[in-house]
Amino acid sequence: MESRERIERLREVENACYRMCYLLMEDEQQAHEAAKQTLINLYASGAFLAPAAPAARQKLLKQEAIRVCCAMQAGRSRIGA
Repeated sequence: MESRERIERLREVENACYRMCYLLMEDEQQAHEAAKQTLINLYASGAFLAPAAPAARQKLLKQEAIRVCCAMQAGRSRIGA
């Protein structure tokens, strides 16, 4: 898949990604950073960009957003401790 096609596929889920991250982070700036990292990770992921049903891609998006947000919150709690 070409870079342009990868970016287009990610643009399709960009808003949903931010909304998920905002619900998990409850902070606009942190949600922005989490969504950005999630989309970067998905760009590198062959699984997300492979031909698949929209429901399968949505599931991968949700899993990656949760993973990134949890990692960010864990790092934040260590810093605050």
